[in-house]
Amino acid sequence: MDNFVQVSLLRSALSQYRQSGQPFLCLLHEVTHRALQQANALGATAVLPIDASREQLVSTALRLLQEAGPSGAGMACDDTRELAARAGLVLVEMMDAVRDGHPLDKRLLLEGAEFVLEAIQSAGVRQWLDLVLQHDDNTYQHCLLVAGFAAAVSVSLGFHSKDRGRVTGAALLHDIGKALIPQAILNKPSRLSSEEMAVVRTHTQIGYDMLKGQDTLDDELRSAVRNHHEFLDGTGYPSGLRGDQIPDLIRLLTICDIGSALIERRPYKSPLSVPDAIAEMRRMNGKLDHDILDEFQKAVFVG
Repeated sequence: MDNFVQVSLLRSALSQYRQSGQPFLCLLHEVTHRALQQANALGATAVLPIDASREQLVSTALRLLQEAGPSGAGMACDDTRELAARAGLVLVEMMDAVRDGHPLDKRLLLEGAEFVLEAIQSAGVRQWLDLVLQHDDNTYQHCLLVAGFAAAVSVSLGFHSKDRGRVTGAALLHDIGKALIPQAILNKPSRLSSEEMAVVRTHTQIGYDMLKGQDTLDDELRSAVRNHHEFLDGTGYPSGLRGDQIPDLIRLLTICDIGSALIERRPYKSPLSVPDAIAEMRRMNGKLDHDILDEFQKAVFVG
């Protein structure tokens, strides 16, 4: 039985015993990148090693209960939670595939995009953010946030179904290269050194190299993976593209990527609110497409 099926079956079994909105603390024998992603796909709202101290267990449990409130108030509804879990399973499957040197299944990618789109269309982007921001794994959380933002913009702009799927799928796939970046760097509980940041920046080229020989994925998706950190003024990476060299899809992904990073909580920084994140992006003079940023703002606040 493959890993994807095992995680799906386990999530199904757990759902019979979990009440709506109930927090879920997962204890792991080995805190690896893959194990963290699988725990999040199962719906974990927090993860600790199995040998965590009593103080860690108690403080984490109290935090989860406080965040949930009475009867899970303020937490996402079951339908949205299930869609997020399914999208998360797709993300885990894709990360596992590239990590093991296997080709990506484009049908699986588009299926994950549909899960995100369905959640955005039925519950709105704000509920999606509330749900995804509960998770602990940085890469897992970030990819789902970017996908949610991209889905919201594509819906707001009235894209046809196929185009919504492509935009959201590109967002879900954009950081696939991080599957080969060491977990110790990705989840470091403090600011990265210049050397560690240089390693993280290789994820764009790594992701592109993983995908460039796969006939099922077209050039637009591969380009989105490689170039989502490029800026209009030429100060981005890896190639320093500028202006008309950067297509609209990548301009949109860059805005969704930065917006997500700004609202994420890290031990070394406080998260910004969505309005403050948008204001911060507006101060990035010459780097971002302000017409697309206007649409991003509209989609986020309407959603």
